[in-house]
Amino acid sequence: KKSTTVDVAFPSAEPAKLAAAFGLPALPKDAYAVIWTTTPWTLPANQALNLNPALVYALVDTQRGLYIVAVALVASLVPLPLISGAITMGAVLFVAGFAISPTMIGAMSLIERAVPSARLSEGLAVVHTGIAAGLAPGAATAGIVIDRYGASPAYLVALASAVAAVLAAWAARN
Repeated sequence: KKSTTVDVAFPSAEPAKLAAAFGLPALPKDAYAVIWTTTPWTLPANQALNLNPALVYALVDTQRGLYIVAVALVASLVPLPLISGAITMGAVLFVAGFAISPTMIGAMSLIERAVPSARLSEGLAVVHTGIAAGLAPGAATAGIVIDRYGASPAYLVALASAVAAVLAAWAARN
């Protein structure tokens, strides 16, 4: 099986403006906007990437350079403990899905590329088992919080988990 999935790091066309946007006098190394697609024939259209002024971005230092990353996932979890209505909660979680979905798609794409096609089912099963193993303690902890404090504060468990994941990724980078 051959995959058409690709990811590309486009170099910043205007590093001085990017540095200024982050309050830096200059970038310490090259910066890139990273995209992922299953339709590589659309790459010419991706030559004019723009950042959404309504989103918050960070520069993540990697061995290959600085990556421009939206921090929407963690930020989308912050208001959850403060929401009490089901309709509002549904709307907020729907928007949060826009941050989660690309991460899941990217993870599955990496497995597809890293695992031989004859072992793809097993590779995906291991990843899904890992996701379930991670969800289980979170669900149990959220259940305890719900029993003691109600539904809204249980979203603090998700927020704490997201913060822990960001810190773990940052620590692993060093």
